Amino acid sequence: MKLDTETVHRYISGNPNLKAFYQYYLGNCLSLSVPYHNMRHTLGMIYHIIRIYEQSRNGLSDVQLTDDDLYILITSALFHDYNHSAGRFSDQVNVRNAKDGLTACLTSILPDSDLRDEIILTCKKNIES
Repeated sequence: MKLDTETVHRYISGNPNLKAFYQYYLGNCLSLSVPYHNMRHTLGMIYHIIRIYEQSRNGLSDVQLTDDDLYILITSALFHDYNHSAGRFSDQVNVRNAKDGLTACLTSILPDSDLRDEIILTCKKNIES
């Protein structure tokens, strides 16, 4: 399946927070061009999330995603390999980099926000389990 970056950018640009998160990612992520865990991989994940979302909205999927689900999944995909070491360090270090990157982004873009706190708390629960 061909990666449709126009669709990805249309969805990201349609939400002010996602657009700000994406700009933060582009300006701060050190692994944009490493082998595999790079920007193309991240955009590919976002594209597949969008496809599943669109299929669910059209009744073509057993999975039903809401607009909020899409927002959370795109944010998660954007930061899931943030500052990935490309094999130089353990998965534990890479997960910590991703978590720290997302936390720094949210703190920068959504200071003193309940949404920021909810996203960070959700990440901590999922990473520690």
